[in-house]
Amino acid sequence: MKYKASPIQRDFFIECMVNPKANSKYNINMIFSLILQEEISEEVLLETICNTLNNQPLLSSTPVVENSEIFLNTGKPLKSNEIIVEYNNYQLESGEFFNTPFDLTNDSRLFRIKLVKKSSTNYSLLLAVHHFIFDFYSAIALTQQIIDALSREEIFTFEQFQQELHLTNQKFKEKGNFIKYENIFQTRLANLPIDTKKNAEDFLNLSKVEFRTKVEINKNFDNNHRSAILIAAFAYEYLRITNNSHVIVGVPVPNRIKGNKDLIDGLVTTYPVVILKSHTIEECRESVYKQLVENLKMQFFDFNKKFYKFSNFDIMFTYYPSNFIVSNSTAKIIMNRLFTIVPPSPIHLMLNDDNILLSEFSTNQIQNKSEYIQKSLNHIEGGKYG
Repeated sequence: MKYKASPIQRDFFIECMVNPKANSKYNINMIFSLILQEEISEEVLLETICNTLNNQPLLSSTPVVENSEIFLNTGKPLKSNEIIVEYNNYQLESGEFFNTPFDLTNDSRLFRIKLVKKSSTNYSLLLAVHHFIFDFYSAIALTQQIIDALSREEIFTFEQFQQELHLTNQKFKEKGNFIKYENIFQTRLANLPIDTKKNAEDFLNLSKVEFRTKVEINKNFDNNHRSAILIAAFAYEYLRITNNSHVIVGVPVPNRIKGNKDLIDGLVTTYPVVILKSHTIEECRESVYKQLVENLKMQFFDFNKKFYKFSNFDIMFTYYPSNFIVSNSTAKIIMNRLFTIVPPSPIHLMLNDDNILLSEFSTNQIQNKSEYIQKSLNHIEGGKYG
């Protein structure tokens, strides 16, 4: 079967077709713990995982172009012998499994899955997948559906898939507020100079350097306030180092509502947050917070169709829950690690609920990266606002 690609998938496909190296920044790598309440045969476990993945047709799809339109063409169902099984492997992140980029225009399958058995009831579940067909919220849906299938509880059906996909497509077509959204972005991006030489160093060819840091942000603040404090701090310091007039930070917004939360698909649009060099750190925080709140209201808006020239982000920021656990009476799945091959921008910041910050760099613009992190963290202070 064929399904029309979303605007986000259109953008992924065009970018990876023009520049195959871009595939590496769209690899999502995840390591989960799978803990069973009682032993289940390996054959049953593999079959259950296969059936769960096969109930989501877009997960096994690849892009095709017909009459100048991009479609997702569903491929062959996953078979249990395609799942790699290993025993007592404690070097989970090394090797080709996580470090080989997918090729969006040529690969017949855009995900890899591995099961590492540690004991009769304790496994590591490894998943490498292209962002074209998957996002963070897909991980929540997938793991929940796996444990539901193991307990023979509610199973996600093909009919549910069709309903959720139809709702998603309808949301992308709605025009009600889109003119308003376009005006908001036009105002936000007005008079910004476009530096055609920006990121000319080609960050995709640079080695990734990463740092893990504990930051001090009040956990009682809501996610938008916490995110605004961190984004403002790093953007403010970035502008002092580079001496640019502004910085554009890309922040993903999920195109998810209650009616399509169980669909596995690439349903995240990245919207810009603009910070000006002329702003004080307090003005940066206020401005970033306001833009984050606006962005969340603009789900399903096709930003790149109108503003593609502004999507070459200097920094990407991602917020994700650290307490990622799904469980029932049969099993529990915990996300232990989420990481990339190459960051999606020269600087990639990932903050979780526990104030653990993962900073990924693929840039030579900032020579002393640990010093940049420390100076940025020095700007994190102040109370709640907005």
